[in-house]
Amino acid sequence: EAKDYDVIKKNNLKIVKHIEKGTDKNLCTRGLESMMPALKDKQNHERQMAMKFVIQEQKRQRKKGIYDPTRIAELYRQANLECKFDAAERAELDEADAHKILSKERKTWMRAVGHRGGGGAKRRMSMF
Repeated sequence: EAKDYDVIKKNNLKIVKHIEKGTDKNLCTRGLESMMPALKDKQNHERQMAMKFVIQEQKRQRKKGIYDPTRIAELYRQANLECKFDAAERAELDEADAHKILSKERKTWMRAVGHRGGGGAKRRMSMF
């Protein structure tokens, strides 16, 4: 298992290097963001800013003798809006990729069924 992990990690690092050099734009970087310095730095910065807002609000509340967890949660939510939008954008891209893959698979399946003679691709199949 450790050997497999090392092979996977090595391959992932190769992908990251290719992406950073701009040599191959068709490589999938999904899940490798933490290995890419520019993205990792952005994520760390956003996380630190969110924590900073929360800590400042906690200090402000302590100073005034109040406790408002809803306000703290709202500040944290606002600080993370960009992350939320980035995640939604990645999800939309993932969905589009999934549809492309599914479409290719359907076409392949339809061709395979159609080649079994008798126009099987036109026949409706049921699982029941």
